[in-house]
Amino acid sequence: MTYVPGRNLIFLSLAAAYAEVLGASIIYFGANVIDYSGYPDCRPEFIQAVEAALQTGTKAGMQGNGIEIRAPLLRMSKAEIIRLGLILNVPFQLTHSCYDPVGSMACGQCDSCQIRKQGFAEAGVVDPIQYAVC
Repeated sequence: MTYVPGRNLIFLSLAAAYAEVLGASIIYFGANVIDYSGYPDCRPEFIQAVEAALQTGTKAGMQGNGIEIRAPLLRMSKAEIIRLGLILNVPFQLTHSCYDPVGSMACGQCDSCQIRKQGFAEAGVVDPIQYAVC
């Protein structure tokens, strides 16, 4: 497993600080609970807890202008996310989420690579990237 302690807490904290500076009231977060590979910070309970912390731990929140976290991909399968990405013209050839890249190439073996490969297969679409190991 590729668990990174507190990773989404750190990302959301930075995003919230920046959102408050900008006066933004919404943060969009790409968490996915369906194939989250055991990451506790990709669950609805985590998102709700962070929202509560932002409500009480930011000036905006204390003034009644809290920051909402939206996770539109939260309950979608990887295949559904890929199909949506195709509709939105996501340049999938420029993406990977590998935890053990080999140079600029995804490894093809880690959990994230395996989930991506399965998602593309289930979506009936050829994954446009090359993997270091297939």
